[in-house]
Amino acid sequence: MLAAPPIAGWSCDGRPAAPYLGLVATPMNGSDGSQTTMDCSFRPPGLRSGTAVAAAAVFVLVSVAFLTAARRRAMRASPPRHQPFTH
Repeated sequence: MLAAPPIAGWSCDGRPAAPYLGLVATPMNGSDGSQTTMDCSFRPPGLRSGTAVAAAAVFVLVSVAFLTAARRRAMRASPPRHQPFTH
């Protein structure tokens, strides 16, 4: 048993942990009691999809900034266009 709330994302020894009396719990391997340690980890639900969306947003932001800077540079480099005067 682990003193943590049993929210989704907990796994122990590669298996999803189950709730027990409001805490994270998982059975120990080996019925003879030889296992004394267990590796538990937590990965928040939606972490991968959230990271992908954040990366896409940063890519769009950098692209827009780059295109805006390139357009401004091109406008400064080109000579002004004069319209012929007709009266």
